[in-house]
Amino acid sequence: MPKLQEFQIRLDRSSGIYLPGEEVTGKVIFKLTAPKRIKELRIESQGESKVHWTKHRQIKSSAHAGDREHFKGEERYYTVASRLLYSEDAETTTLEVGNHIYYFSFQLPKNLPCSFEHRTGYVRYTIKAIIDRPWKFNHKTITAFTVLAPYDLNKKPFLALGFDDEFVHKFTMINVFSKGPEMNVHVQNEIRGYVPGQVIEMFVKFNHETVNVELTKIKMELVKELEFISTSPRASKRIETEIISKDRKLGPFFKKDDVSLKILVPALPPSHLENCNIINIEYKIVFTICVSGLHFNVTRKYPIEIGTVPLHHSVFDGWTASRVDMSSAPPFEAVYQSSSEISSPNADDFTVTDVPPYVKNTTQPMLPPTYEECVFGKNNITDEVESSRHGVSIQFAPRYPVYRFSLSQP
Repeated sequence: MPKLQEFQIRLDRSSGIYLPGEEVTGKVIFKLTAPKRIKELRIESQGESKVHWTKHRQIKSSAHAGDREHFKGEERYYTVASRLLYSEDAETTTLEVGNHIYYFSFQLPKNLPCSFEHRTGYVRYTIKAIIDRPWKFNHKTITAFTVLAPYDLNKKPFLALGFDDEFVHKFTMINVFSKGPEMNVHVQNEIRGYVPGQVIEMFVKFNHETVNVELTKIKMELVKELEFISTSPRASKRIETEIISKDRKLGPFFKKDDVSLKILVPALPPSHLENCNIINIEYKIVFTICVSGLHFNVTRKYPIEIGTVPLHHSVFDGWTASRVDMSSAPPFEAVYQSSSEISSPNADDFTVTDVPPYVKNTTQPMLPPTYEECVFGKNNITDEVESSRHGVSIQFAPRYPVYRFSLSQP
């Protein structure tokens, strides 16, 4: 039986979600089944972003032709190290049998980028506890936490304005340059800024009188475009596009018809990853009308932004739509450390006594969000050396606020 058991880091805030500038507190816990000599027990915390991808070398005459070239980039936001246990009089100290608990705390800097995980790059915040042993491999354990950098959509007034795109599409056949019949299309939505939990709704009207072209499908996709920037061996960019969610309506359609398409925004990181210079996130709505025969489909793209604080008027419209389910909401103070309580909502008599600090001046009713893991799942946060040495792979996914506007939403 190993001497060391149950070696773990436990944060005082069970949600593991912090705002930039907040204090992180917790404890290192472990159990010994026999006395153990150590040099010291310390914790190390760091916030960093990294990107990494490979591609084939372009120089055909090189001896390394066919090899893959590695592109990397890195930013360091802070590093904290603190010794929790050590001996000032001797090189080692002996820990007795039993349970051991050591407390730690440190302050996060302001202006940190939001947590983000992806196979090509990440913005990650970790705490590592290390038992330094003389002449032996050190014992290590690691945990990650979410830094939720607020992205207030209300700071960009244009996001409260929707799209109103009216155009005439002339059908062109594939491999034929002549243009055929026309179709009038009108695409609308109400706003350009959304938060997870909110519904994106697009309204489409069309009118075409041609008899030889049929509309077979109308679809809308929520697309995330990621830009990764390397600094080594040289500056380079990598663009990755992913479809997050989609909705569609299948034909047949009338020659003159209108449809609406809806997508529920899942738990996603905010647009742009502010204060990170090597990763950028953009979101867009891709709208497509699929047609029969050899004609080209109709495609339009509309940029939107995802935030952590909803637009004021969308909050008001959402809360007044119907009653709000609070059964899964965590305690409000878990993230925002509010001193007041929020009473249970009632659609007929709705009052709010406090709101998150970065939207505290709003007069519209607002309830705290739930916090859900990113829709893209978890990544391994243990480096390759430690994974191979200890046989442990620690998985982590950041959590983002998800608002519950209405029980009637899809």
